[in-house]
Amino acid sequence: MNVHTGLARTARKAPVSSHERTLTYTFEELPTIISDDGFELAPVSGSAEITYRGYYDFEVDAIYLDGSRNKTPAELIAEPNGRFIFQQIKLDQREHQTLWCAISDQLTDGSFRWKVESAIQEALDWEE
Repeated sequence: MNVHTGLARTARKAPVSSHERTLTYTFEELPTIISDDGFELAPVSGSAEITYRGYYDFEVDAIYLDGSRNKTPAELIAEPNGRFIFQQIKLDQREHQTLWCAISDQLTDGSFRWKVESAIQEALDWEE
């Protein structure tokens, strides 16, 4: 099966101008791989820092993924409610380039683009 992972997009590291704004966009079940026959695979949840200059002009600056791990025995004694610790972890663009690009591409050019554009439009409406 051939899959598309979207390796072309990278974050811009230029300084933010006075006309640029940043928002945090939260996503759930964003597919990181789309098969040739349209199946969405390997969904992830988290958030992204989006820099925008207008409705259609934006890029992803940072990605955070929802993570979890089992509590240690000491943590279970100290906090007996629940067996897991949940935390958002920043995805390192250099260390995890393939995953970073796949998520960024979904947010900027893929099936989640319209959702990001809607969040930007809402933010722009609040600015007026």
